[in-house]
Amino acid sequence: MWTLFTLSLRQFLHGQRLLILSGLALLPAALAVLLRLTNPSEGPTLRQIEFFCLLWLVPQVLLPLTALLYSSGMIMDEQEGKHSPTC
Repeated sequence: MWTLFTLSLRQFLHGQRLLILSGLALLPAALAVLLRLTNPSEGPTLRQIEFFCLLWLVPQVLLPLTALLYSSGMIMDEQEGKHSPTC
């Protein structure tokens, strides 16, 4: 079981999926900073930014995109495995 875990972790850390997932994770923070810097006096309050990022952006946008990213990668891996030549 440990071997399977280390192989999966190594594959995860060396792929493009990690870069895309890191960008998705940084998206709420980047949006919050951008909203605060554009118009700090008349812009949205910190509570409004928190509500937008934590209660709308993460569960309705980022989690489905993360699931789609992993599921498409698993399907692609399966297709590559089935089309490999056998001896």
